[in-house]
Amino acid sequence: MLTNCCVPLCTKEDKRDNQTGKKISFFRFPKEENLKKQWIHAIRRDVGPTFSINEGTRVCSRHFREEDLQMGLNGKVSPRTGAVPNIFAWKRSSPRKRAPPTPRFTATTLAKKKASEASEAVDSSTKCSEIEIICEDATSTSHMLS
Repeated sequence: MLTNCCVPLCTKEDKRDNQTGKKISFFRFPKEENLKKQWIHAIRRDVGPTFSINEGTRVCSRHFREEDLQMGLNGKVSPRTGAVPNIFAWKRSSPRKRAPPTPRFTATTLAKKKASEASEAVDSSTKCSEIEIICEDATSTSHMLS
């Protein structure tokens, strides 16, 4: 009997992955309501007239991370307790990343830049005058002591 995966954009019907050669397992939805809702949300399906969960509704092992799967003593693969499918075609990152956008210089950004440069100049001149005052105080104190 052929089993299908109910995840949108997943067309796996075979027992082996053509790309990796690994065996594909198909899992029933969990009986626990909260976990079942998490699975439904993760696979982006809504229970309704076009989709219902029954004994034949399955999710294939390709949608689970390796660490979310466990192998029993009999060699049967099953999802770990609390595991939620999270590998999907719509989550794959683009093979080519776009370059970051170039900064735009508008009148407001130029005004802000000039204002920050001016405040830095004022701060540095203030620091210099404070240092000069401290130096003058130190020399006058040393003259008084001698």
